[in-house]
Amino acid sequence: MKLLKPTLLTTALPAALATTLAVTGALFSATAAADSGLPRAELERLLASAADYGVSHFQEIDVEDGRRLDVEGWSNTGSRANLTLDIASGNLLRQQYRDGTAPAWSLGSADIDAALDRAEAGGIRDITSLEVDRRGNIEIDGLAGNGRELELSFHRDQLQGGAGTGTNTGTGTPTNNANQHPTLKRSELAAALNSAQQAGIARIGEVDVNRRTIEIDGVDRGGHPLEVRLARDSYQVLAVELGD
Repeated sequence: MKLLKPTLLTTALPAALATTLAVTGALFSATAAADSGLPRAELERLLASAADYGVSHFQEIDVEDGRRLDVEGWSNTGSRANLTLDIASGNLLRQQYRDGTAPAWSLGSADIDAALDRAEAGGIRDITSLEVDRRGNIEIDGLAGNGRELELSFHRDQLQGGAGTGTNTGTGTPTNNANQHPTLKRSELAAALNSAQQAGIARIGEVDVNRRTIEIDGVDRGGHPLEVRLARDSYQVLAVELGD
């Protein structure tokens, strides 16, 4: 039997390899674009919007897909706050609150300013994420002016801004439209929580804002799960139910 030389295989392989490399390069470029960070001025604009929704202390700030900013922290009403903001408009896309008080290791606005100062001094131009852990260790990821990825780590005690007691004084105005998830301003949230407490909730678990109602889960003074539904426009109690 006469064996055929693998001519077809040896000539086809480089073409397939070139195609694979081209596809891989395209995927890499798309990933790099998604990981782009925010200049300091733009980040501060969005954090001012977060402050308008009550966030006074921060744990994590993260740029997602170059289109959304996720913020985790605490509000000045004694709640754990998770927000998602639209980067282009600053509008609030999602908000969630549950019971929680800002710990001593969290970052106030003065701490955030000092941390961003250190990031700039370290060569970071665009911020992709900023996070503090329970031990006070701060990690900032970002990009240098030439696009190179940088990471900066230090302890919050090294900040010039103090012990995390700063307050945010953002001036952004929250806006709603028919395409957005309904949201609450700081004063509205306080009114809703007051109504929930009058209905029997002693500890807040979660706040869910709908277009016509506000649903608040928590526990009463005896530790029993309780669900309160309020009218969105008047904060009037519509229903009180025992949770499962």
